[in-house]
Amino acid sequence: MLTDEQKMEIRRLWAEGLSYDHIGKQVGCSGSTARNIALDVISQNSIKDTYAEDAEARKVFRRIKRTVRRYQAAVQAGKIKPCEHCQWRMNKDPRPVCVVCYREIL
Repeated sequence: MLTDEQKMEIRRLWAEGLSYDHIGKQVGCSGSTARNIALDVISQNSIKDTYAEDAEARKVFRRIKRTVRRYQAAVQAGKIKPCEHCQWRMNKDPRPVCVVCYREIL
């Protein structure tokens, strides 16, 4: 693991125009490590952390979507009346029409 001073040294040497292999030899690390530090490549550990956060967000979104689907099914079945905004939107939306007889499909 490199210290912050070594990372700053790698970035300074890269800004001066040295190659990654030369920087790696001077600092004592590989050329690919020097490249990753110079270009601020995200490490795999932080990617795993963001994946865990994404998984939690997906769980929340799935729960919300499931609740919305249940609510929409109840509205379509007539068990629940839609709110004023939904009623207004349903009045504005075009009604589906049969392409054969041109009657409204309910």
